[in-house]
Amino acid sequence: MVPRRAGSLIFLLIFLRCIASGQSTVKDWVQDGILKAKLGDYKAALASFDRAIALDSSASEPWFNRGIAKSESGDYKGAIKDFTRVIDLKPYYAEPYFNRGLARDYLKD
Repeated sequence: MVPRRAGSLIFLLIFLRCIASGQSTVKDWVQDGILKAKLGDYKAALASFDRAIALDSSASEPWFNRGIAKSESGDYKGAIKDFTRVIDLKPYYAEPYFNRGLARDYLKD
């Protein structure tokens, strides 16, 4: 088993290699965004999720994670829009309903 830090470093090196070769995928950008969000850099995380969405706007994962990052950074209206997009793409996926409700609660809606 690879230690957690070593695993993150390995992922980062693989990700950087993919970027350098110009072969970044939606999954690469989502993983990069998640890593940046875990480090508290929501602005960079949002940029990564935006890149993933630009590659495939029908993929629900970048929209969902962007909604989480927006919510964590206090952009509840933006988060609601992103969670609504996920619901449009995957109506039977329960988590965006819950997170959209939380964002609405923060806005006293």
